Amino acid sequence: GKSPLPYGMTGEEPVFDRATALAKGLFGGGLSAVVMVDEGRIIRSIGADARNHAHDPDSVRVIVSGEPTWIADLRADPETAGHPFVTPEGGIRFFAAAPVRLPGGEVLGALSVVGFQTRPRDEALLTNLCRLADMIADECARAQAREQLAERERVLDQTRRRLSALMETSPLS
Repeated sequence: GKSPLPYGMTGEEPVFDRATALAKGLFGGGLSAVVMVDEGRIIRSIGADARNHAHDPDSVRVIVSGEPTWIADLRADPETAGHPFVTPEGGIRFFAAAPVRLPGGEVLGALSVVGFQTRPRDEALLTNLCRLADMIADECARAQAREQLAERERVLDQTRRRLSALMETSPLS
Protein backbone atom coordinates (compact mmCIF):
# COMPACT_ATOMS: atom_id res chain seq x y z
CA GLY A 1 0.00 0.00 0.00
CA LYS A 2 0.95 3.66 -0.13
CA SER A 3 2.77 4.99 2.89
CA PRO A 4 0.85 7.58 4.87
CA LEU A 5 1.95 11.17 4.49
CA PRO A 6 2.11 13.54 7.46
CA TYR A 7 -0.85 15.68 8.57
CA GLY A 8 -3.49 13.50 6.91
CA MET A 9 -2.31 14.34 3.39
CA THR A 10 -2.91 11.70 0.73
CA GLY A 11 -0.52 12.66 -2.06
CA GLU A 12 -3.58 13.28 -4.27
CA GLU A 13 -3.61 17.00 -3.41
CA PRO A 14 -3.56 19.06 -6.64
CA VAL A 15 -0.49 21.01 -5.46
CA PHE A 16 1.76 17.99 -6.09
CA ASP A 17 0.75 17.56 -9.75
CA ARG A 18 0.78 21.32 -10.34
CA ALA A 19 4.24 21.79 -8.85
CA THR A 20 5.81 18.85 -10.73
CA ALA A 21 4.18 19.91 -14.05
CA LEU A 22 5.41 23.51 -13.55
CA ALA A 23 8.90 22.28 -12.64
CA LYS A 24 9.09 20.22 -15.84
CA GLY A 25 7.85 23.23 -17.81
CA LEU A 26 10.49 25.48 -16.26
CA PHE A 27 13.25 23.03 -17.09
CA GLY A 28 11.92 22.27 -20.57
CA GLY A 29 11.31 18.58 -19.91
CA GLY A 30 12.89 15.80 -17.91
CA LEU A 31 11.14 14.15 -14.98
CA SER A 32 9.87 15.73 -11.78
CA ALA A 33 8.68 14.29 -8.48
CA VAL A 34 8.13 15.22 -4.86
CA VAL A 35 9.96 12.90 -2.49
CA MET A 36 8.55 12.87 1.06
CA VAL A 37 10.46 11.55 4.06
CA ASP A 38 9.69 10.53 7.59
CA GLU A 39 12.54 10.23 10.11
CA GLY A 40 15.11 10.26 7.31
CA ARG A 41 13.43 7.43 5.38
CA ILE A 42 11.79 7.93 1.99
CA ILE A 43 8.11 7.19 2.45
CA ARG A 44 6.68 8.29 -0.83
CA SER A 45 7.50 9.65 -4.25
CA ILE A 46 4.60 11.69 -5.68
CA GLY A 47 3.84 12.91 -9.18
CA ALA A 48 3.18 11.48 -12.64
CA ASP A 49 6.92 10.71 -13.03
CA ALA A 50 7.37 9.26 -9.53
CA ARG A 51 9.23 5.98 -9.32
CA ASN A 52 9.11 3.66 -6.36
CA HIS A 53 12.61 3.82 -5.00
CA ALA A 54 13.99 3.46 -1.52
CA HIS A 55 17.40 4.69 -2.68
CA ASP A 56 17.52 8.30 -3.85
CA PRO A 57 20.76 9.71 -2.41
CA ASP A 58 20.29 13.12 -4.03
CA SER A 59 16.82 13.84 -2.65
CA VAL A 60 17.94 12.60 0.77
CA ARG A 61 20.95 14.96 0.57
CA VAL A 62 18.61 17.92 -0.07
CA ILE A 63 16.27 16.91 2.75
CA VAL A 64 19.08 16.35 5.27
CA SER A 65 20.99 19.53 4.35
CA GLY A 66 17.83 21.62 3.87
CA GLU A 67 19.65 23.27 0.94
CA PRO A 68 18.68 23.49 -2.73
CA THR A 69 20.97 21.29 -4.81
CA TRP A 70 22.14 21.28 -8.42
CA ILE A 71 24.25 18.46 -9.82
CA ALA A 72 25.27 19.34 -13.39
CA ASP A 73 26.61 15.84 -14.18
CA LEU A 74 25.62 12.90 -12.00
CA ARG A 75 28.39 10.76 -13.51
CA ALA A 76 30.95 13.14 -11.97
CA ASP A 77 29.32 13.04 -8.51
CA PRO A 78 30.86 10.37 -6.23
CA GLU A 79 27.53 9.63 -4.50
CA THR A 80 25.61 8.99 -7.71
CA ALA A 81 28.17 7.93 -10.34
CA GLY A 82 27.38 4.24 -9.74
CA HIS A 83 23.61 4.58 -9.32
CA PRO A 84 21.60 2.24 -11.59
CA PHE A 85 19.58 5.22 -12.93
CA VAL A 86 22.83 7.00 -13.91
CA THR A 87 25.20 4.31 -15.24
CA PRO A 88 23.35 3.12 -18.39
CA GLU A 89 23.64 4.81 -21.78
CA GLY A 90 20.74 7.29 -21.88
CA GLY A 91 20.57 7.35 -18.07
CA ILE A 92 19.89 10.35 -15.87
CA ARG A 93 22.63 12.98 -16.14
CA PHE A 94 21.38 16.01 -14.22
CA PHE A 95 19.60 16.62 -10.92
CA ALA A 96 18.15 19.71 -9.24
CA ALA A 97 16.01 19.85 -6.13
CA ALA A 98 14.63 22.22 -3.52
CA PRO A 99 13.61 21.38 0.04
CA VAL A 100 9.93 21.37 1.06
CA ARG A 101 10.30 23.22 4.38
CA LEU A 102 7.55 24.08 6.87
CA PRO A 103 7.54 27.56 8.47
CA GLY A 104 8.93 25.98 11.66
CA GLY A 105 11.98 24.74 9.75
CA GLU A 106 11.09 21.04 9.45
CA VAL A 107 11.97 19.64 6.01
CA LEU A 108 9.28 17.18 4.86
CA GLY A 109 10.69 16.38 1.45
CA ALA A 110 12.13 17.68 -1.79
CA LEU A 111 10.83 18.77 -5.18
CA SER A 112 13.24 17.39 -7.77
CA VAL A 113 13.83 17.56 -11.50
CA VAL A 114 16.09 15.17 -13.38
CA GLY A 115 17.21 15.32 -16.99
CA PHE A 116 18.91 13.09 -19.51
CA GLN A 117 21.55 15.68 -20.50
CA THR A 118 24.12 17.39 -18.29
CA ARG A 119 23.13 20.93 -17.39
CA PRO A 120 25.22 23.78 -15.97
CA ARG A 121 23.96 25.38 -12.76
CA ASP A 122 21.30 28.05 -13.35
CA GLU A 123 20.55 30.21 -10.28
CA ALA A 124 17.33 31.65 -11.75
CA LEU A 125 15.92 28.17 -12.39
CA LEU A 126 16.98 26.97 -8.95
CA THR A 127 15.30 30.01 -7.34
CA ASN A 128 12.05 29.23 -9.18
CA LEU A 129 12.27 25.56 -8.16
CA CYS A 130 12.57 26.78 -4.54
CA ARG A 131 9.43 28.90 -5.01
CA LEU A 132 7.51 25.84 -6.24
CA ALA A 133 8.78 23.81 -3.26
CA ASP A 134 7.56 26.63 -0.98
CA MET A 135 4.07 26.34 -2.54
CA ILE A 136 4.05 22.64 -1.59
CA ALA A 137 5.26 23.55 1.91
CA ASP A 138 2.40 26.08 2.26
CA GLU A 139 -0.10 23.30 1.49
CA CYS A 140 1.62 21.00 4.01
CA ALA A 141 1.49 23.78 6.63
CA ARG A 142 -2.26 24.20 6.02
CA ALA A 143 -2.75 20.44 6.44
CA GLN A 144 -0.70 20.58 9.66
CA ALA A 145 -2.87 23.45 10.98
CA ARG A 146 -6.07 21.55 10.11
CA GLU A 147 -4.78 18.48 11.95
CA GLN A 148 -3.79 20.54 15.03
CA LEU A 149 -7.20 22.23 15.06
CA ALA A 150 -9.00 18.87 14.84
CA GLU A 151 -6.88 17.58 17.75
CA ARG A 152 -7.73 20.64 19.89
CA GLU A 153 -11.42 20.13 19.09
CA ARG A 154 -11.17 16.46 20.18
CA VAL A 155 -9.54 17.48 23.48
CA LEU A 156 -12.15 20.19 24.05
CA ASP A 157 -14.95 17.71 23.32
CA GLN A 158 -13.50 15.19 25.83
CA THR A 159 -13.24 17.93 28.45
CA ARG A 160 -16.87 18.96 27.85
CA ARG A 161 -18.04 15.34 28.22
CA ARG A 162 -16.07 14.89 31.46
CA LEU A 163 -17.42 18.17 32.83
CA SER A 164 -20.95 17.19 31.87
CA ALA A 165 -20.57 13.80 33.61
CA LEU A 166 -19.19 15.52 36.72
CA MET A 167 -22.12 17.94 36.78
CA GLU A 168 -24.63 15.08 36.55
CA THR A 169 -23.09 13.22 39.50
CA SER A 170 -22.42 16.34 41.58
CA PRO A 171 -24.43 16.60 44.83
CA LEU A 172 -25.00 20.29 44.00
CA SER A 173 -27.37 19.61 41.12
